[in-house]
Amino acid sequence: SNTLIPCTFRVNKFPADPKLLAIYWDFNGRRILTYDNVVSTTDPRFSLDPNSAPRGEASLSVSNAQISDGGAYSCSVTYGTEWQQKEITVEIQAPPQITITNRVVTENKESALSASIIGFYPLNIDIIWLRDGEKLPWVTVNKPQRDPDGTYSTTSAVTIVPTEENRNQIFSVRVQHESLSVPLQENIQLLYAAAPSIHISHGSFYVNEEQTLMCQVWGYYPEDIAVSWFLNGSRVEPSEIKRINSSALELPYRFLPTAESQGMEISCVVEHRALTEPLVQSLKVELTDAQGRNTLIIPIAIVVVALVAVVAVLILKKMKRCCFRTGNRE
Repeated sequence: SNTLIPCTFRVNKFPADPKLLAIYWDFNGRRILTYDNVVSTTDPRFSLDPNSAPRGEASLSVSNAQISDGGAYSCSVTYGTEWQQKEITVEIQAPPQITITNRVVTENKESALSASIIGFYPLNIDIIWLRDGEKLPWVTVNKPQRDPDGTYSTTSAVTIVPTEENRNQIFSVRVQHESLSVPLQENIQLLYAAAPSIHISHGSFYVNEEQTLMCQVWGYYPEDIAVSWFLNGSRVEPSEIKRINSSALELPYRFLPTAESQGMEISCVVEHRALTEPLVQSLKVELTDAQGRNTLIIPIAIVVVALVAVVAVLILKKMKRCCFRTGNRE
């Protein structure tokens, strides 16, 4: 924002003669602007209106004012043999900005609403949390930190145990600061987290026959979630998650059984903020005898062939009866 530091002067007769007029601005004892019929500055952010100077206006304009621009300014004016000076102390204020950083909660579970408050100066600030206008307890405000631009920032949180009743209530964070004419307030409604469901889909396990197991996870909120495969308690090389939508995904795992795989435990583990502990589904590897599978396939094939033969015989008989009746009519 722009800041105007006022300074006026008087002469016997206006407009003043620019050839006799000189204006000097100093900041913390250092010369920053000179007007001697021409304006020269040490920083392009400082300026003075040369057209207003002959009318007694020597105010200094500071564009894009920063916290570091606060301090002691001196305005000196000479006109012929006359000399005038004015000392001005400038305090730069910066109003805070509120950003809600979390409003997702889990019903009947201790949850925290949080916000960041940034860009304020000077340091002193008051932060409270409200529910439908009533002040809440269990509020924490972290020690403000000084930012590179000279302003301060902090974070605040309030701990609640959300109930069904809270779904339609308004929660607010309210900030009071001397740069504000009225308190700054941000209103929110709670977002309730939903716990995920899990299922592992797989086929039979045969030695040296690779298959892809699929861990299906759905019904969760918010979207942030972690899903992993474990083999006998050890995390396996991660696969690429296939996101179905914002509340459903699949995580494949390519598994090649060996003779030593019998009895191994394969687990899919899900971590989500709606869970008090990781959600786990596991299965034991039970190897199927490939010879037994072939033994089973042969009888099935025989039955299928027999059924096809029976159907063919029935069709032929039906065709013969049809032809016989047609011949008798002739």
